[in-house]
Amino acid sequence: MKIIPVLLTFLFALTSIDISSQIIDKDHLYGIWVSEKKSNDTIFYKKNRLSDDYVKMDSLAKKKFIKTLFIDYMQSNGWLLLYGIKNIEEVSSDSLDVLLSKSRSFDLFNQRIQKQELNDPTFISTISDSPCFQFLENEELKVSQNCGWCGTPPISYCQYTGKWSKQKNDIYDLSYPFWGGTIRETWKITSLSKEKMAIIRVNSNVIYDKKKR
Repeated sequence: MKIIPVLLTFLFALTSIDISSQIIDKDHLYGIWVSEKKSNDTIFYKKNRLSDDYVKMDSLAKKKFIKTLFIDYMQSNGWLLLYGIKNIEEVSSDSLDVLLSKSRSFDLFNQRIQKQELNDPTFISTISDSPCFQFLENEELKVSQNCGWCGTPPISYCQYTGKWSKQKNDIYDLSYPFWGGTIRETWKITSLSKEKMAIIRVNSNVIYDKKKR
């Protein structure tokens, strides 16, 4: 009959476990994450390898790489139509170079990458018009986001340094500055692999600094 109390104790222990919590491999968290898409309350991120590729290039390769990035950037936002370009494959390389040489947007994009390279060549995140997060092993957080209040593309991006910490296995606190003060967020990581991450922003507080407004 002693088996019954033992079995009941075991069943009670099972019911007390938070099955919604998952084991997070922190090694997967380290690196640069770019927002990919949003579905309901879940935000999906993908690992950004742009910095790894860029630091290995010579100056000529970097110029070509920046041009390719900018074209992809313009295509993804539909802005090439503003230049009357419906299919980039139909535009000659010479014509494209002439167009880019007269493009203020390309100048700003080029300056953005060069500025980020100067600040920190390990954190180049110009490929997306959304905040980009880099989690470092010392619980330091680097965030690439708007330098100011204007959100009209092409956006001028700045790098900010903050902190991250773990509450429990899948709950993380983030704190980082922005142009107007400080942002404090709590993330629940619902899935994490080497290349993909999904999170739910449990809490987000924007604390404005009156001196910066």
